[in-house]
Amino acid sequence: MTEAKALASFFKRNQYLITMQAKDVTTEESLSLPPAGGNCMNWVIGHIIVHRDIALRSLGATPILDERETEIYKRESEPLTNPEQALPLATLVERLESSHQRLQTALEQSTPEALAHKPDPAEKRTVGEGLRLLQWHETYHAGQLELLRHMAGKHEKLI
Repeated sequence: MTEAKALASFFKRNQYLITMQAKDVTTEESLSLPPAGGNCMNWVIGHIIVHRDIALRSLGATPILDERETEIYKRESEPLTNPEQALPLATLVERLESSHQRLQTALEQSTPEALAHKPDPAEKRTVGEGLRLLQWHETYHAGQLELLRHMAGKHEKLI
């Protein structure tokens, strides 16, 4: 299996997991903050899209979020508590699906040479190494969604 196909497969698994965890959760429920700190489901899914945008850019594809939306969900942004600031969860799930489709297409069209390329001579990682790191990061956050789903009052076993 090529590196691109392996990455596509891992992202596809995450897509399924994230979509299942967000199923039937309202925007209001998605804004429940963990009592011991951290961020809410809405922020985690938006944050995943921010990092998929990084992956898309590294493959020469068009990102999903605009600059204002990226500010809401980027690393080290303030905890998301204001419903007026948050994107509706249904919108995030739609954007997640769009990012998934773009990422799958970009990976299908990538070459081994493109994945082995270092975008900047000062850069330590190749495009492929960067994508593997982004995929790991996404999996890390996808794992948080089960607990955040429980916080939203959804307790059925999904996977």
